[in-house]
Amino acid sequence: MNQRLFPTASALLLCAVLGCSGDPLRTGTGAQETAQEFCDALVRQDWARGHALLSPASQARCSSTQFAQRGRAHRRALGFEPELGRVRFCEEHGTQAIAHIVFTGRNVTRQRYPDALTLERSEAGWRVVLPARFGQSR
Repeated sequence: MNQRLFPTASALLLCAVLGCSGDPLRTGTGAQETAQEFCDALVRQDWARGHALLSPASQARCSSTQFAQRGRAHRRALGFEPELGRVRFCEEHGTQAIAHIVFTGRNVTRQRYPDALTLERSEAGWRVVLPARFGQSR
């Protein structure tokens, strides 16, 4: 009987070890929630909250006044009034994450604008890395 259990137990152990090795796409550490909060701030035009969610380096590069100006420009560039920003999924890789987002709203017809955010984890938690061209002409 032990001879029949050994191959099965070995296979299960091998699957468990191989399945648990590495951590290519971690989730559930707060990156997705931070990205969603940032999207909500952009939709509500809550520039103070959006700026507070930026990484320290992004905050140093872009003052709260500049962020508000660039945020308004970003919304205009969408071509429609966003009603909702939603994180579709978020991939975490160590201290970095990429959140795939979509803004939806109406102009004359229903509009969608897919986008992505880069986040980094620091002692303060997950923060958004503001793209250098955020709110600038494409």
